[in-house]
Amino acid sequence: MIIVMDTLGISAFIRTNKIDLLVKILGNHEIVITEQVLNELRLSKLPVLRDFSNTKIKVAQSSSDLALSHAIHIGEASVIEFAKKNHALAIIDDKKARSVAQKEGINFIGTATIVKLGLERGSIKKIDARDLVEQLVQIGRLYFSDEIKKWIFEDV
Repeated sequence: MIIVMDTLGISAFIRTNKIDLLVKILGNHEIVITEQVLNELRLSKLPVLRDFSNTKIKVAQSSSDLALSHAIHIGEASVIEFAKKNHALAIIDDKKARSVAQKEGINFIGTATIVKLGLERGSIKKIDARDLVEQLVQIGRLYFSDEIKKWIFEDV
């Protein structure tokens, strides 16, 4: 399966220096970011984002026409359009972009689900996952509600 990631999710893993863990969790899947997402990373003031490259994460072309009609970021629009065209699973955390993805019939999950998958598959130990969640929030600039944090650790 192809997994296409939005800027928020990929940048959180880059900021926390956990790209190798992301690749390990997603294992057998092809991980893609769009050119628009890569451009958003390159516009960052942080060198770690601006200079990002990883041989296991491919960069793909995609349209971003949905950005104007749905008032979402170009990166989010390109992820949704890539997912639709390539029957890919999208990683989207932004609430408005998730709503657009749902309207477009796109299968998507959030970054919290990646952490939960890592726990379920044994790629992350429970104690390490708690630290990862805190790093993704503090350093990665993601927001996980208390309910989402609780859900991540349920049944694990």
